[in-house]
Amino acid sequence: MIASLQSALSRHRGAILRAALALSWFSVAIFAFRQLPVSGISALLRASPGFWCAAGGYVLVHPLADLVIFRRVWGRRKGMLGVLTRRFINNEVMFSYSGDVYLFAWARGQRIDAPLHAIKDVSVLSALVGNVVTIGLIAAFALGPGLASLGLGAAHISLSVALVVVPSLTMIGFRRRLLRMSGRDALFVGGVHIVRAVAMLALLVPLWLAAEPTLGWSTCLLFLTMRQLLSRVPLMPGKDMLFAGSVALIGKAGAAATVAATTGAFGITATETLLALFLAAATLLPAGFKIRRAGPGGWRVPRLRASAEGFDPAR
Repeated sequence: MIASLQSALSRHRGAILRAALALSWFSVAIFAFRQLPVSGISALLRASPGFWCAAGGYVLVHPLADLVIFRRVWGRRKGMLGVLTRRFINNEVMFSYSGDVYLFAWARGQRIDAPLHAIKDVSVLSALVGNVVTIGLIAAFALGPGLASLGLGAAHISLSVALVVVPSLTMIGFRRRLLRMSGRDALFVGGVHIVRAVAMLALLVPLWLAAEPTLGWSTCLLFLTMRQLLSRVPLMPGKDMLFAGSVALIGKAGAAATVAATTGAFGITATETLLALFLAAATLLPAGFKIRRAGPGGWRVPRLRASAEGFDPAR
């Protein structure tokens, strides 16, 4: 009986792995969906197409930038976009670096040499670029007129800058010990991180303005600074919802600001939920699933499931 059970497990190994992976990603989607209250869902149903375009762009920019980076570091690999999308969703919805663990496991399956060092180097450079962007936003906000209205003084700004500058200087001072990639690769990866960070911040502004058109540019700058500061908090899931709660606690930002921040956070979370559901459904497709056009000269898209999942259990 044990032999027959082992034989059955061997024959259906691919289906079992797909079911387990799909279940895990349905769980991620449910975890993200639970962050959305009923009032938030009703607000999203009234959202404009521009709002959803900004939310979708914000969510997709990160894995696309990672694809550019890891194609240079590891070369072209089948299913890499799906894996990097899962990495981003894991880091955002579950907790930071859980997606990096998933990426490391996939890289080991691809027999990539020293994948941990590459993932570590990319993460270190991402943190450094994020800190530099945060310092720039804090400086821009400090020079603006919004500090007095929020009750923030020089002491608050100095402390915020110090919390960001000190880790950045430490990383720069120990860069030769922290990084194993070449200087040219590090410059390329850092440049992609800068473009990605600016693009994601730029997409947040139309997202908030689509939710609340009366929002002022000074408030948008405040939002960007707060959102960037919260993104530096490690091991914290659901940072978009944390950002929305922080704006509501400020009080002095006004009701329109609270609506914009909350609706924007709901939109990003809903987009991440839908993307997790798509990846979970794609995981259940057979490894050889093909789309074929009827008639002569038809075309097909081979291994749709494998490309979305980034993992082929049949190998």
